[in-house]
Amino acid sequence: GFRMNHRTLIPRATQPVYRGSFFHFTSKTRFWDPTVPAKMTGAHALRQKTFFLENPEDQFISIFHGFEVGSLEDGSWVARGVSAGNHITTGPAMGSERSVGGDMVTRIVRTDGSSCLVGGRSEWTAAESQLGIKGTLEEWLACAGVTLDTNPRALLPDMPQPPLSPHLRTMGFSMQITLDYHNSRVMSRVECTM
Repeated sequence: GFRMNHRTLIPRATQPVYRGSFFHFTSKTRFWDPTVPAKMTGAHALRQKTFFLENPEDQFISIFHGFEVGSLEDGSWVARGVSAGNHITTGPAMGSERSVGGDMVTRIVRTDGSSCLVGGRSEWTAAESQLGIKGTLEEWLACAGVTLDTNPRALLPDMPQPPLSPHLRTMGFSMQITLDYHNSRVMSRVECTM
């Protein structure tokens, strides 16, 4: 394989992979192809460009989240809230009259339940979440107990033996975040654990 370095292709074998290195990224762009007549269905084309993104662990990820839950059996009464909102509202599902019922706080935890810092804090109030719950990819991955240099075999030891890339950085991965909402009986505060 190869990786991009200052617009020059360098064989991966000649350069070690280390923190601050590159990360595989694919960009897809739909564009108009003037060489194809407009009457033909292929007038739009998809251009795909694969490259390595430099210093991916320093890229920021901002998360906004929210909930809506029916509080009566028939769903006619609902409670709604968003991480950046200053209040939780309750009221009829189809009506516009709503009352303010409280606020939301988001707590970020590791897989063992201990607090994890993202963006310098493990607890985010609505006021602190106005621009999203924001942290670097490195911080989010640390909450999962991995880095971009983690060997995928360490995460999936029972996986069959076809060759895998030695790092998540060069293999690629999907990140899944679980949101768990809890509230007091009167909706004075909703707590979300990520």
